[in-house]
Amino acid sequence: MPNTYLKKYLKTQADLIKKIKTNSIVNIYKSLAKLSKNNKVFIFGNGGSAAVASHFALDLSNNSDIKCFTLPDMSMISCLSNDYGYENLFSKYLTIYGNKDDILKKIDQTKNKNISIMIQKKWKEKYKNRFDHPKSQADKVFINEKGYVKKISKNLPEKHTNGEFLGILKIPKNSIKTIKIYLDLLKKNENIKRYQFHNYLNFLIKNRVQIKSCNTIKKFMEIDTLNDYKIAKTLFEN
Repeated sequence: MPNTYLKKYLKTQADLIKKIKTNSIVNIYKSLAKLSKNNKVFIFGNGGSAAVASHFALDLSNNSDIKCFTLPDMSMISCLSNDYGYENLFSKYLTIYGNKDDILKKIDQTKNKNISIMIQKKWKEKYKNRFDHPKSQADKVFINEKGYVKKISKNLPEKHTNGEFLGILKIPKNSIKTIKIYLDLLKKNENIKRYQFHNYLNFLIKNRVQIKSCNTIKKFMEIDTLNDYKIAKTLFEN
């Protein structure tokens, strides 16, 4: 039994190695070769991939003149995750330590990726002087304690609102088929001419399709009117 498993494991590894595109390795080498001595390489991963990233950072730093970094310890991870949200962990770390022309690489071996939507938790501030686009028109979002979206609606009470949907989403390849199946199903049962995209997202949620939220800590402003433009100009000039 162990011998059979070992042979199968080694064959799987050999098959995966054969599928490696050598051009991608050459391109990585070329990028590293062009790196200035003043710049760094950042490499990140989740779970087991974080261990691989740490190993890679150590080997690259130890066997070359390139400075390679990954997230250093649990205190940094817990601090940034607590203060800025886990979804902003890597970007905030890069904001603190990264510079222009640094190289970023993320190791990701996850197969089951969720559909994700971008939200803004501090959404009310930009509506203070937004006269042509009041808060009542915002696509308000309710998310659970695990960060999954439970409802998106303009009519959602503010006390049940965690943020505003910004109209930006990520659909991984393995979810494209799901998106199409439910869209075809919706077309058969509903007149979708007046549907907005958040209506379709609610339909997915109703059918137990998991949608993850991702909070942005960066400046964001949707511009629909001249009033919006003036607010955005002030926001981004500060």
